Amino acid sequence: MAMHSAIEKIALYKDLWRLHRLMPPALRFMGNQYIRSEWDRHKAADQAAVERFMKEWKNYHAIISEQLRRDAERENVKFGKPLDPTILDAMSDDQIGQLHALRVEAKGEGKANRS
Repeated sequence: MAMHSAIEKIALYKDLWRLHRLMPPALRFMGNQYIRSEWDRHKAADQAAVERFMKEWKNYHAIISEQLRRDAERENVKFGKPLDPTILDAMSDDQIGQLHALRVEAKGEGKANRS
């Protein structure tokens, strides 16, 4: 199992923030909040959790980078990818609730309910 240095973690964190600067404002805001909360939540995680965490954030970075590269105009870009059903099946009820809240916010459905 590879150990991730503090420098590597900080570099990825900063790269994610730089990448979000290229996203539409609403997605950037939501993405930045999510990055901050997830990184804060995993500060004291055990090594196995850190390995999974870093792997998933590196994967996220690669996917979003490719999507931004594909469409420089960024108006027609669809960010993300479909969620693997095996990952969804492995999620806790709390994680599914967070995922649903994220989906509602991303699609703007929550704004209609707040008015």
